[in-house]
Parts: sequence; structure tokens; C-alpha cells
Amino acid sequence: MANRGVVMERMQKLTLVWGIVMLIIFGSLTTFGFFYKKQKQIYKDKEKELENIAKNYVNDYSLYDGTGNINISKELLINNGYIEDIKVNEEICEGYVEVKDYNFKAYIDCDSYKTKGY
Repeated sequence: MANRGVVMERMQKLTLVWGIVMLIIFGSLTTFGFFYKKQKQIYKDKEKELENIAKNYVNDYSLYDGTGNINISKELLINNGYIEDIKVNEEICEGYVEVKDYNFKAYIDCDSYKTKGY
């Protein structure tokens, strides 16, 4: 009987240790997930900003008649004074905006993020 009590006590301790380990893992993964989502949102916001700037450029110069596709490069926006550069958290990115059927879609390529389809 004494052995059974020792075994039960060890199992309780082992269960407690595993519970703590699981809490630490779960907490770490949750924190990482929130951090990743926040970082990704910063890039998504930059894409939306670039789309709005490209809309202004297209409207100012009446460049698009609704047919075909046009790409508006980062260099074109810089040369015409619409942006200084595409910068996210001090990181310089490449990018362009594709216009198709009056839909504007920005694509950026940074060291730690790349728009799908770039």
C-alpha cells in the first residue's frame, strides 16, 4: 500500500509539471500568433496606402480608361512626387500597383514580407 501512495504522489507531480509545460507552450504560441498578426497587418496597411496613392496618381493624370491592365511602379510614384519610398518599420521595400478593371492591387516585397503573387 505504501508503494501505491508514492506512485500516486509522483503521478500528481508529473501531471502538475506537464500542465505547467502545456500552459507555457500555449501561452508562447498565442503570444507569437498575436505578434505575427500585428506585424502582418502593418504590411497590409502599407499595401492599402499604396493603392490609395496610385488611385490619386491615376486620377490626376487620367491614365486609365477601364480597359486593359496597367502597372504603376514605385519609381513612377517617387519620380512624380507621390511618395518618397515604400518604407515599413525603417525597412525599404520594392513594390508596384496593378490596375485592372478599376481595381487597384498593391504588391510589395520587403525583407520579411512579400505580397502573395508578387
